[in-house]
Amino acid sequence: MTSARPVQMDFGGAFSRPPPATLALMIVTGVVSVLAMVDVGFGTHGWLGRNLAFAPSQVLALKLWTPFSYLFLQTDPLSLILYEAFGLWMFAAPLERSWGQRRFLFYFFATGVGAALFVTGLALLLPSLMGAGSSGTWVAGEAVLLAWILMNWHATVYLFVIPVRAPVLLLLSLGLPVLYALMGQWQPFVTPLVAMGIGYLLLKKGISPRRGWLHLRAWWIDKQLKRRSRHLQVVPPPGNDREPKKPKYLN
Repeated sequence: MTSARPVQMDFGGAFSRPPPATLALMIVTGVVSVLAMVDVGFGTHGWLGRNLAFAPSQVLALKLWTPFSYLFLQTDPLSLILYEAFGLWMFAAPLERSWGQRRFLFYFFATGVGAALFVTGLALLLPSLMGAGSSGTWVAGEAVLLAWILMNWHATVYLFVIPVRAPVLLLLSLGLPVLYALMGQWQPFVTPLVAMGIGYLLLKKGISPRRGWLHLRAWWIDKQLKRRSRHLQVVPPPGNDREPKKPKYLN
């Protein structure tokens, strides 16, 4: 996962043409977010954003698409630009080039959607999380950044003219949510931290779409075999009772 060789990464190398899946995410996120911004100022006062944003209360109100749709929604222009540039173009594109489209998209949606579903379940135990939504671009960006850091542990990123080592980026991505949590504003930070936790497990276990499908098939086959064997019972063989009895399965 890591390389012993120091790597330097700058804006020139990072901001080359993004691969297809990353480019598609950038376009969809840009279009959806701009439409939501326009809707706030000139449309129905944010109806689109309210129906695409994630919060546990939204999911429990049967808006079941929000754990997916919130990943493409950002209603702050500066945050949208930073996410498009840093979250996707700079950090997601190298992951897709290294992993391929299928594994990258699996990781992207498994962390983003999985975190939303986990927090929804957690909100049933902690009602204070019910209305605590998180920006999906932030959630996805944190998960993508974590994957890039773990894959390039010895790399140095040049943010403009400031060199930043990958471990320092990890401290920043984890440290800021912790500081806000200590200030009592912990609810919005649960979802991105959960996404990073899911991302770490996926990377540690080396789970890919193919391996995930094989595990699912193995689980299903095992379940079917157990179900079919329930009607089997052990019966003694006929004959002399003094003879040793060997159990036999009778269908």
